[in-house]
This record gives sequence, structure tokens and C-alpha cells, in this order.
Amino acid sequence: MGPEEQLFAAGDVIAGRYRIEEELGRGAYGVVFRAIQLGIGRAVALKTLLPGVGEEAEERQRFEREALLISRLNHPNIITLFDYGEHEGVRFMVMEYVEGKSLGDLIAERGRLSAAAARRIVDQMLDALHLAHAQGVVHRDLKPENIRILAGETMDGEGVEVVKILDFGIAKIVQPQAEVPSMLDRLTESGKAMGTPQYMSPENITGDPVTHKADLYAVGLILFEMLAGEAAFKGKTPREVMVSHVRDDAPMLPDEEELRPFARALAAALIKQPDDRVASARAMRVMLEQDGAGRPSGALLAAGAGAGAAERSTMRALVAVALGVAVVVVLMAVALLMQTPGETGVETTSVVAASEREDGAETPSPNAAREGFEAAVVEPQPRPTPGEGEGEEVEPASEVDVGELQVQNVEQRADVPEPRDDGAESPEVARRSLASGADAYHAPSRARRVRAQPEREELTRLVRLVSTPPGARVSANGQPLGTTPLSWEAPLEGAVRLNFSLIGYQDQEVSLSPESAEDEVEVTLRRARLELMP
Repeated sequence: MGPEEQLFAAGDVIAGRYRIEEELGRGAYGVVFRAIQLGIGRAVALKTLLPGVGEEAEERQRFEREALLISRLNHPNIITLFDYGEHEGVRFMVMEYVEGKSLGDLIAERGRLSAAAARRIVDQMLDALHLAHAQGVVHRDLKPENIRILAGETMDGEGVEVVKILDFGIAKIVQPQAEVPSMLDRLTESGKAMGTPQYMSPENITGDPVTHKADLYAVGLILFEMLAGEAAFKGKTPREVMVSHVRDDAPMLPDEEELRPFARALAAALIKQPDDRVASARAMRVMLEQDGAGRPSGALLAAGAGAGAAERSTMRALVAVALGVAVVVVLMAVALLMQTPGETGVETTSVVAASEREDGAETPSPNAAREGFEAAVVEPQPRPTPGEGEGEEVEPASEVDVGELQVQNVEQRADVPEPRDDGAESPEVARRSLASGADAYHAPSRARRVRAQPEREELTRLVRLVSTPPGARVSANGQPLGTTPLSWEAPLEGAVRLNFSLIGYQDQEVSLSPESAEDEVEVTLRRARLELMP
């Protein structure tokens, strides 16, 4: 049967459950019918492979994979799969029937969409992709023709656009590196560029690994087209369009006030290098929200004022908390200083100096009643007295020695009160003696010897890595370093293999030996011949 031959006709009943009503459209591989699900009267979209195509094992497996991927995704902005089966040797899938027109038709009718409408549509696209990417599914063929726009209505009766993403025919399951790719995944890993040239990412065109960031690149292209009314990259042939994706800079939106808030998110989505592209669908939506894309200018100003007020309120709260903490710390410090040593809860012993009275009896030191110092800490070193020779036995420190230790920082002060006539110690001297004793408690008994540290030998040297053109990804022995130009701490031991990689250019390797005295490595990349689909 030729591809134009009718596979099913109106009135045919498929698998005893679906009655064909009409053909909705066909592509290179399949045809879609509108059908009625018998028993409940629900309108559905029934998709089958074209005659001839369905006989190829690879295409049948790809058809199964589309059904598998759609079944994984349950989101209001992604088409829903109802059924999958086979009828008279022909495989089919049944999906929800979505009325309305494609985004491509909408752009063709209006020329340009309003900033508010474009923002509503792209938000729904990003929400759907956030779920798909979280499930490990990359669409790889996002384009206005695969985005259906339904007429919706808010609770206030305001008309809004409702998005449905269709056609996961060449979608890919992104698996962890540790897992072995399934046969369904290997169908898309033959090195061919898969997708529509107008909306393909540079890495898809050049055969590099494709991740979820390929979908974000396509979202940027679709957003540009909604706002500008024309495609971002053009060419007379699909080959010229693909070359433009790889080599040409992304175009700028018209310099209009309502379009400026979209500029940052667009620029982040259309970066050639996937590693430098916006990280996720959520991150792109956050950019649009932060910049007020698609909002009226008044609403943007109000939002900015509200954000500023919230920020000021937060700052005031933080300052109040910091002041409260500072007050608590100060009060705790004062309370600790006002406590006597015995109140601190530290086990202490009295310091009793060995001293003799004139009658030969031992007399306790005036400080013996005071607690708060460990005797082992206040332990003055023996010192020779005048006239004593080497090797002679030295008497232990007397009460006078301890007193000298305790008041050594007080004796030099001019305002030290004179001792009282009755021989008792004045309160001021007692207080300062106690403070001096505390200093002695904390002071080390002997000076520390600090050993000089040897100078560390330098193990790296700074090398600047530059490429022409800039923006090349650089790796050292397989470990990524960043994109040029960049500065790098090169090891002084062992040779390092530097690899420079840039989409659209041939990879270049440079070997850097430890004996090399170069402080800059500069390479000029040569354009690669692109292996494009005809």
C-alpha cells in the first residue's frame, strides 16, 4: 500500500471500542483520526503508523516508545494517553482529543502575540516541561505546530489560552549514566540529528549528547517567535538553518518597553553551549517572574515597591533580632564577672602559703579564706636567694612570694590604697588582689616555645587558558575546568592533557608538562564540518 492509501475509513470500528469519524492529519510516519469511544461517546484522537512504515521494526518500536513516554506524564498541559493496542496487525494509540488550533496557526494569524499572552503560554509550557524533565523525558521536537492552544476561561469570565503539548514521537528517556540504555533509547542514538531544523538545539545538530536543555533552547526559540512574529534563525534550506543555529548569535527582540523584561530569560535559553544555558524550566520561569515579563508597567512598579517594602521589613526584623542577641550576651558577661570564684561551680582549693609566725606556729595566709584558684596552677618556680650556690636546696615559695605574684600588676598603680593601721587588708586591695590572682590563674607558668614552620613548597602555578573564539569548554585529564577565558591552578607534578571543545569547531588537545614555564595557553579552534541531515 502506498502512503496515501487510506488505512481506516469513516465508520470502521477499531478493537471493538473506537469508531473512526474522520482523518485529522498525517505526517511522515503516522496518521491521526478523530474517533468516538463507544459506550461513553467520548471523542478521542486515534493515531496509527502509515502503511509500509508500520512494517519496519525500528518504527514500530519508536511508536511504542511514544506511547510509553506519554503514559508516564500526567499534567494538564500534556496530552493524555487513554489506550494502546493492535488491530488487524496495525498498532494504534488513543489519546485525548484536543480541539483548537496550533500555536503556529495562532502566530500566523496574529503576526505577534501580546507580551501577556506570550507569558501565559510559555509559563504553561515550562510547567509541563518541569514535570517531563523530572520524569527523565526530553521531548526533542518542541515547535509551534506541536503546541495546541485551547480556548479557556477564568472564573471572572476572562478568556485565556490553555496549552497542550503534543507529539512525543522522538522524545527520549534520559537515564542515569550507570544504567544501560534500553533498545528504545538506542533508537535515537545513531548520531543522526532528530527534530525540526527550525527549532533544533546546536548539540542536537552536531550529534553531541542531548539533555533536557535542548527543550529549553526550543522554548527560547518559540518565545522569541511569539514576541517578534518571526523565527529566530532563518535560511533558504534546512541545512542553512541548522548551520545558523550552530554559528550565528541569537537575535535580539525589538527594543520595546514591554519586551525588555523577556531579554534575560531569552538570552539564557539561547546560549549555544548547553552547560552554560539556563539550568531548568523552573529557573527560566523564575527569571521571567523576577523581571516582570508580560506584566503591565503599573503592576511591575507595584510589585517592585512591594518587594522593596518586604525587603525593608525583613531587614528591620533582622536588626531587631541582632540587637536582642547582643543585649543577652552583654548581660550574661556582666553576670559572670560579678560572680565570686566560688559561685562559678568550679571545684577549687584554698591557696595556703607555708609561712611561720614569730612563735614558730604556722599562720594561714590572708588569702587563705578566698577560693577560686587551683593550687597546682598558682605554682611559682623556685628561685635562688642571694648567696645560694648551684645545687643548693631552694625553699618553697613563701607567703610573700604568693602575694607578689597576686599583686604584681597592682603595685605599679599610683592609686593603690595604703594598708590600714590595724593590719587588715582594705576591701579595695582585696578586690584587686583577687583580680590579679585571676590573671595569674589564666597566665601560663612558663613561656611557650614556638617552632618555626618551614616554608611550604608551591605545588601549583597559575596558568591562563584562552581560545579563539572564546567560550570553549576546557577539561584537564577529563575533569572539566570551565569555559575560556579562565585562570587555572596547574599542578607541578605530572603532565596534563588539556582538551578544548566548542560546538561547531573541532576539538583540540594540548599537553602541558610540569617542566613548562608557560603561564598562558592559547589555542585557535578550527571550524568543523557539520554532518547534517539532508
